[in-house]
Amino acid sequence: MAMTDRLRKIPKELWMALVLVGLTASAYFYVAYCGFVQYDDQLFVTDNPVVQAGLTWKGAVYAFTHAPMHLYTPLALLSHMLDCQLFGLSPAGAHLMSLFYHLLCTLLVFFLLDKMTHEPWPSWAVAALFGLHPMHVEAVAWIAERKEVLSTLFGLLALIAYAFYAESRSRRAYWLVFVCLLLSLLSNPMLVTLPLLLLLLDIWPLGRLELFEGWPPQEDGKAPPWPNRLKPGWLRELWPLLKEKIPLFLLVFAFSVGTYLSNKLGGTLIGAGHLPLFLKIETALYAYGQYIAKLLLPVGLSVFYPIPNLRLAPLAVLPPLLLLIAVTLLALRLVHRAPYLLVGWLWFLGTLVPVIGLIHVGSMQAYADRYTYFTYTGAFILLVWPAYRWVKGRGLRARVALYLFSLLLAVLGLQTAFQVMVWRNTETLFRHSIEVAPQGNYVALGSLGMELFNKYKNIEGARELLEKSLLIAATTTSLQNYGTVLLREGLFPEAEAIFRRSLAMRGSNKEQLLANLAFTCVREEKYAEALEFAHQALALSPHDDHAKQDEADALLGLGRCQEAERLAREALAPDSSNRLWMVRLAAALWGEGRDAEAKQLVQKALAESHGSVIVLFETVQELLMIPHPDPSVQQETLAMARQACQFTQGQQPWYLFLLGRALKASRQDREAAVIFQGCLARAHGRHMPGLDRMVLGELKGLASQEKEEKR
Repeated sequence: MAMTDRLRKIPKELWMALVLVGLTASAYFYVAYCGFVQYDDQLFVTDNPVVQAGLTWKGAVYAFTHAPMHLYTPLALLSHMLDCQLFGLSPAGAHLMSLFYHLLCTLLVFFLLDKMTHEPWPSWAVAALFGLHPMHVEAVAWIAERKEVLSTLFGLLALIAYAFYAESRSRRAYWLVFVCLLLSLLSNPMLVTLPLLLLLLDIWPLGRLELFEGWPPQEDGKAPPWPNRLKPGWLRELWPLLKEKIPLFLLVFAFSVGTYLSNKLGGTLIGAGHLPLFLKIETALYAYGQYIAKLLLPVGLSVFYPIPNLRLAPLAVLPPLLLLIAVTLLALRLVHRAPYLLVGWLWFLGTLVPVIGLIHVGSMQAYADRYTYFTYTGAFILLVWPAYRWVKGRGLRARVALYLFSLLLAVLGLQTAFQVMVWRNTETLFRHSIEVAPQGNYVALGSLGMELFNKYKNIEGARELLEKSLLIAATTTSLQNYGTVLLREGLFPEAEAIFRRSLAMRGSNKEQLLANLAFTCVREEKYAEALEFAHQALALSPHDDHAKQDEADALLGLGRCQEAERLAREALAPDSSNRLWMVRLAAALWGEGRDAEAKQLVQKALAESHGSVIVLFETVQELLMIPHPDPSVQQETLAMARQACQFTQGQQPWYLFLLGRALKASRQDREAAVIFQGCLARAHGRHMPGLDRMVLGELKGLASQEKEEKR
């Protein structure tokens, strides 16, 4: 009995909060089994050594001085560093942290609305929809979109602080609003419309502003003419509320200008040449229509929605335009009897403006699920509060509504659980995206192609998908991906042409593109150009190890072995077991005539592998790619290639291919041709078309070389 009494003393709001947490966590339980995806996660976490080092002073400086993808999101970067500090490079840990932030946001929505309206049940219903709606899965399950969740978290804290300020007029509460908004913008510059949202909340539920005249019946019982007239002296009421928000407007203005200039200078701003203004307006109307449709029926969700060709269907934007006008007029008409309609509707419309496509940044997408994370809260208010007013105090109607709402939450929870599973890995994500949005989905095609290339070494499948992606949109990213596959096939001139084409487009991730060009030019023996590209890449990203390796390779090719040695020793200082740099140091020592030291260094690199044939293979591969000023290195490489083939009993096609290349480098062309023929036969038998092409290219090169010698 005592336990029952204690339970009864627990506040009702606390029980409601616990139920919210339980429902939301149940829908998202599978997120702990999802991995990182090769879609921006590598920029923020998996390929970012500074982030992986955890919370450090160097990491803090990096977070506040770098803008990945031209977005200034230092707090999001710090949150990723915290993940790595706590869990290492664990996707489960990162996903659970994102879920934790999502649960906090869900609770904050409940507490915010309950605080402002003093109506816990509709507040709980809005928070439940926020926690369980499938459109929010993208923001929670995508590690790189942590910024969206954190931005909303601090934005909701700013709204709660404003509710306290409206009640107390405390300066401390006001500056807490300012600080929370600043933290939100430092997480992601999305909520730049929040000061305007505060004005809406002044209308309802805070009741600080009444713009329109009342709507009492006239003497004849009829309503006054519509539209509702603005109250006399409405500007006098509005001005103090505007004036108190001037610091907030200045803050969001600074972030808006900074974000715009960052993207303009970075080349990610899509101008009128690619997307004319009238088409942007049409796309924005189409996007609003899709957001409303997926609010009511959240099916067919995709990580990327291509912009449709609205010129082929100009009437496609008419229904959303008419709907926007109709709902806006209805909300204005009922502003006195149901102010929550206008506030919820304008919350939804207004907070989407920065991302609706009028200023288009990044990929050519029509809309995105993640953009609804904060904005749908207004839409939920628009739907929940009228329904609550309709059923409140009506017994049977209220019970039926409760059962129906419970069923709705169950359906949304199941749909969310299934959508979370889509984010299991890169392949499941983009295969699903192509399935639900097949037309013009160049992002999904390109990303799936790179996943086939990186994970399964399926060069043929990757090249096919990347070529389809390029036919739809030749972006800097798709060109870089295609060039990377061409590199893997040994098609260096073709890869260089693709990379130069991408460089001319002034897209994002320029340092990676310059490093790729440096690598390609080394392979083509254009060492002076390679060195220049490597220096440009390092100027943009001084800690890029790949660019440093390209610089060392270019120096080796130019015969500047002492400089290459210095670079290698600097790179080995923090990590003396780095095999890639040990091989480069050995090559530099060979070039200086210090053969014994070089050979000893290579043997040390191999000894640390504990007899691993894979390490032997990788070492041979590296030595074959590095320019060798001294011929003695070819003999050492050939000996190791023979050793690797002996370990695999000559059955592995890739090992045979490396042996053939080592023989070719040692000018033993006839034996190389025999090895390549054997490699070709095994590649045919194992259905390895990418390796087939590479071997045929080598055989063709040997044949043409033989013809030249005969002449």
